[in-house]
Amino acid sequence: PEVGHDGGAPDISDDGRRLVRGILTRIVVAVALTNVIGATVVFAFAVWVLPPDPVPHETAVVLVNLVATCIWVPVAIAIASVWHGRSLLAVRRWIDSDRPPTPEEQRAVLGAPTRVFRVQVTLWLFSAVVYATANGIIAPRLITRVGFTIVLVGLSTSAIAFLTTERLLRPVAARLHAIAASVWTGWQKRLYGQSGN
Repeated sequence: PEVGHDGGAPDISDDGRRLVRGILTRIVVAVALTNVIGATVVFAFAVWVLPPDPVPHETAVVLVNLVATCIWVPVAIAIASVWHGRSLLAVRRWIDSDRPPTPEEQRAVLGAPTRVFRVQVTLWLFSAVVYATANGIIAPRLITRVGFTIVLVGLSTSAIAFLTTERLLRPVAARLHAIAASVWTGWQKRLYGQSGN
């Protein structure tokens, strides 16, 4: 990294800013894609993979769930994207500034994968409750069939979102550590320089 204006803290180049912005965008896209795949897996498992369990008006139930999923998934992805964007706001503020990261911004970078996981789990559990309740009104035995399927796939999808975010943020974390090391080295030079004087 380059040395900053104060002689100790490195500045972030324009290329570095573009890199981090691109990473943050890829995180949102990757998490959205994992949710679409997860929703598809839930529907496929519930309808075609699990052992058949006939219910009244089965075709109508499947169609209603399909339509509901096509409506809810984009809404959930939009909510998650806004949620993730706000949670990464501190990271964006740091990248757009010309200074070392604050402790809050360091925690925002290093804790981003965990926050993404929490958001995903929250939305999937909410979906499990809503879908299990709605299908349970039609046939009580659908509560476990639908609810457990959504919870299991949701946890898996959330874990994948966590790992994807952690992997994509590694270059940002590396820059963060490089800046922290440079700042520490600058402080040491100043301290020993003053002591030598």
